[in-house]
Amino acid sequence: MTYLEYVEASLKHKKEPANHYEYYTTAYLMLDMIGYKTDSLPKPTDNMQNIQTDGEHSFYGAYCDYFVAIDKKLRIKSKVLYNEFNIPTKVIEPKELISELEKVIDQIRKDRNFIEEAFSFCTNENLVESFPITENNKIEMYVFKIPKFYFNFFNYVIYSIYLNKKV
Repeated sequence: MTYLEYVEASLKHKKEPANHYEYYTTAYLMLDMIGYKTDSLPKPTDNMQNIQTDGEHSFYGAYCDYFVAIDKKLRIKSKVLYNEFNIPTKVIEPKELISELEKVIDQIRKDRNFIEEAFSFCTNENLVESFPITENNKIEMYVFKIPKFYFNFFNYVIYSIYLNKKV
């Protein structure tokens, strides 16, 4: 069986299909069960719940731009699963956080027009969603994810074209 077939086999006893959370955390636990970067549980207070908690952290980290963890095995397993499930979250150590954020947080400078710069990122490869004009909606909209956080917060541009306005 393949790795994912093992994961699916461990969930087939359930009456309802596994949701994303259950599937992911089972996949995380299965890495340990097949011997990949197993977590040793040296202290008497350590147990399988520790591994389950790591799987939960990894799952929730998948919904973020960065997953920051000290635990090397947690980082490695998360990278494996993020790769397997095509999750773009970047896995880093705490010491890397500042340098990673400096790459994406905008530094406001007076010698440039940040609005023009933000719109320069509005390209096909950065397009996330588009909404065409419809009978009920007279606005054509495009949503772009941009590689910077303007004002340390905004990293999306919504470009709207109003049907009845000349802008």
